[in-house]
Amino acid sequence: MADYSSFPPSFQSQLIPTEAAPLTEANLPDQAGRVFIVTGGNTGVGGALVRILYQRNGTVYVASRSATKALAHIAALEAAYPESTGKLVFLRLVLNDLAAVRAAALEFAAKETRLDVLFNNAGVTTMPPEETTAQGHPIRMGTNVLGHFVLTHHLYPLLRATAAAAPPHSVRVTWTGSLVIDLTTSLDPAGVTFEEVVADDRAPGLPVVLRKYAMSKLGNWLLAAEFAKRRAAEAGIVSIALNPGSLDTGAWEDELKAGVTLFEPKYGAYVNLWAGLSEGITAQDGLDGKYAVPWGAWHPDPRADIVRAFKTKAEGGSGVAEKFYDWVAEQVKEFL
Repeated sequence: MADYSSFPPSFQSQLIPTEAAPLTEANLPDQAGRVFIVTGGNTGVGGALVRILYQRNGTVYVASRSATKALAHIAALEAAYPESTGKLVFLRLVLNDLAAVRAAALEFAAKETRLDVLFNNAGVTTMPPEETTAQGHPIRMGTNVLGHFVLTHHLYPLLRATAAAAPPHSVRVTWTGSLVIDLTTSLDPAGVTFEEVVADDRAPGLPVVLRKYAMSKLGNWLLAAEFAKRRAAEAGIVSIALNPGSLDTGAWEDELKAGVTLFEPKYGAYVNLWAGLSEGITAQDGLDGKYAVPWGAWHPDPRADIVRAFKTKAEGGSGVAEKFYDWVAEQVKEFL
């Protein structure tokens, strides 16, 4: 096993958690009557999350760009859990094309009258740094952040309507961060800046590919907090970011995961279950910018500059989350 003793304790605790997952397939309550979307739901963490929700009788939309893979996963789960009273539905979602993202959201809204939890799980990691989306955005920022922002925007009316009739704090949106956020440093002594997040490649000590990925994941944490402030909390919706853990999903190239302890994807699903379904989490947690970490707990010591980013300058913060949210909305305005 690699030696992680030189890393901050908060990083070590996320990399190799010592506490058991508080919410798993073994104790998740019945989800009959509830409706979920899991992006990237055909494989990896998303595939494991879909399995657990379906096991517990939920209606789950498997949002994926590949119909072949999604339908194969659906068929396998239906065969494995014939006793489930839930439902599995394929939803074609191409996150690197904002027109397709909008179409997917509208398709879902035409089929369903409720949405209990939107799990914004999907993402890309080690794509070539120069690759772009259909609209010309950098592939990681475009897919991991902009795509999910557009999806969440168009599903917000249904989330809001569901929250109005559901138990308090039970309707939620999760945004996926990453362990690598805790590895990044800022070039500015005052801490992370808007320019660094948007430029997404200005970091000492990390490969460019990893830095770009980290900034897109930090972007999701910023959006989770700002979405809570602007839209979610007032509607009774919980908006929470999470780190699913260090997982063996096949997403990382060998040189980037060398010496790192990797866990089964189902453990990442457990973090999603905790953030999306556990009792005790409230809309205020989203407003506070809280961040779920493996295998179901709050980040014990988030970086002070990231915490400041959630507050406006008038509130004594750096205003980075506010500025980033506005920037994202400007980039995707044609598709809102």
